[in-house]
Amino acid sequence: MKATLGIRVLVFLAILIAGFLYLEKVFASKNDFVTTSQQFDKVVKETNIDVILMGSSHMYASINPLLLDKNNKTISFNIGTATMNFDFTTLLLEKVLKKTKPKLVIIELSRGSLPQLSEREKGFHLRLLDYSSDFSRAKFQKVNQYFEPKEYLGVYSQVYRNHEDWATVDYIDIESEKTINAVRRYKFKGYTGARDSIGPELRKKFKDQLSFTPKSDSTKAIFNQMHIDQFKHLKALSEKHNFEVLFITTPDLQSWRYNGYLYTRISEVSESFGFKYLNMSNTQDKIRFSLGEFIDEYHLNLWGGVKATNYLSEYIDQNYSLPDRSSTPYWQNQREAFQDFDEGFVTGGSEQEVMPGQNLYLDIKLNRLGVKKYADKLLFTADFDSILTDTLNAKYRFVIQVFPKKGFEDQLSARTKEIGRSFDTRSVVIEDYNKTQVISFPTRIEAIERLRFLIIDNGPYTGTKGKAIEVKGEALKLDL
Repeated sequence: MKATLGIRVLVFLAILIAGFLYLEKVFASKNDFVTTSQQFDKVVKETNIDVILMGSSHMYASINPLLLDKNNKTISFNIGTATMNFDFTTLLLEKVLKKTKPKLVIIELSRGSLPQLSEREKGFHLRLLDYSSDFSRAKFQKVNQYFEPKEYLGVYSQVYRNHEDWATVDYIDIESEKTINAVRRYKFKGYTGARDSIGPELRKKFKDQLSFTPKSDSTKAIFNQMHIDQFKHLKALSEKHNFEVLFITTPDLQSWRYNGYLYTRISEVSESFGFKYLNMSNTQDKIRFSLGEFIDEYHLNLWGGVKATNYLSEYIDQNYSLPDRSSTPYWQNQREAFQDFDEGFVTGGSEQEVMPGQNLYLDIKLNRLGVKKYADKLLFTADFDSILTDTLNAKYRFVIQVFPKKGFEDQLSARTKEIGRSFDTRSVVIEDYNKTQVISFPTRIEAIERLRFLIIDNGPYTGTKGKAIEVKGEALKLDL
């Protein structure tokens, strides 16, 4: 009888524990890092990840694993999360090392990675704590360090933390990932690239920032003992698990306003532990970022990410020896993704010829005009001809105007809306009629009503020269 009662109690406890664990998944927070960590867990079930990218939103907005894989013939993953503090690096890394065996761990460090966490930032770090094992000693140490005892239950139990969401949670699809707006963001293995650029107000504010040299004040403290302890822990992990460590600082328009000695200290401390450091916020002589390659004052956009990743790829190629994974099934299965990204964001898709040769003005003839889609740009190639080349060179500008369909005016650029115009426009000086003109036209307009082409003076505007030529949107066969 007692044995039967004992079995019933054990069964009851097992059901109780299983039910609680199920509810923990049901009430799990839905955020970008949950999506990233679920994707990471799927990848490591298929293959080993040789390059791990870690850090804050600066990291996941700057380094694209797809390009890194293609350039370096490796397999990488960007497991960064918003506001990630350097003090939490080894907590996440220890979880990662239980699932895969990296050859290189790249960690982003910036001025925002080092200060003590604010109350808001503590909330963001619950994402990392949720991903760590509840029975981890390292997790308890972080909880004890940053949270008060009265907050422990909320930290350890997502049911308790999110119990007020009981009417809105999905009790069936417990593994659902957070959806993104693919029109505005490109997401791949933790990387998130914005398909937009910095607005006119911020362009004006930061117009001189990219050439500004920050002050370097060595009297101000940069690292405290907590940060040094992280370096020591990283050194121990790298030796135990046989991986190399690279620290990077990604471009940040605000970083020029702060103490530049930070970069010197990161370099010095990294070197003292045998780690390399790459500062992309101080490489203007080698890699020049434009304001159009930022989404805001802190983060690169998708095209800035292409430039930053390609630069990092070259650095890795010159400083590290990674295994060639290009013959593995996982890498081969990414070939289509490589091609789609190249055609959509790097080189553009196939070109369409949009009109036969026509005269624009006087003896200026447009022999050929082609266009292809290039992410949120249109790329035009134009061949001109004129028997008066010597006298007309640099005298006129070629103007392209893109009109949205009715109801899609919200796709106009911020500048266009600001001045109340009904079309996005771009003009270039025709310097040499014997050369093909390649014109990159940034625009978010996808529902194109028509394109308009014309000639104007290269100087004060005096109206259209000759006739304007229009192409209806229906005639365009772009991969939009």
